[in-house]
Amino acid sequence: MKRARALVFSVVVLLVLCPMPGAQEQTEPKFLRFDVTPFFGYRTSMTFPVEPHVTGMTPRVVLDASPSYGISFGVRPREEDLVEVRWARQDSYLHAEDITPQPPRQRVILNQFHGDFSHEPYIEDWPWWAKPYILGSVGATHVSATSTSFTRFSFGLGGG
Repeated sequence: MKRARALVFSVVVLLVLCPMPGAQEQTEPKFLRFDVTPFFGYRTSMTFPVEPHVTGMTPRVVLDASPSYGISFGVRPREEDLVEVRWARQDSYLHAEDITPQPPRQRVILNQFHGDFSHEPYIEDWPWWAKPYILGSVGATHVSATSTSFTRFSFGLGGG
């Protein structure tokens, strides 16, 4: 966990302190705009199949739905681009289905550390209230429970 926090801190420091290359004809420096966004949400349940299984049965592990929260810190190197570091957390419970003997329900904490990269293209004759965007996200997801914990690579692509 300490390594993950150190990695997130290092990325934030690099984003803040690294100078962005500017156009050579620019005479006065343009300061970067920063975004800080706290957020709250609700994640739906996730189901993971268990292998191997007996024919006719579908054993699975289910991460229950629960609220999530987090914060993101970003910088806009250009007006239409946003680079963010995001942390999200979900406290939930894990239970098994179609497994005998039934293991006990466990409390699980899911932490997600991601770098988000979005682009909002300028489109002529587009309504001012509608801003399309493209988002790519890459990072790590850490799941810790009473008996085990693990970290996996995670990514996301989206738009709107």
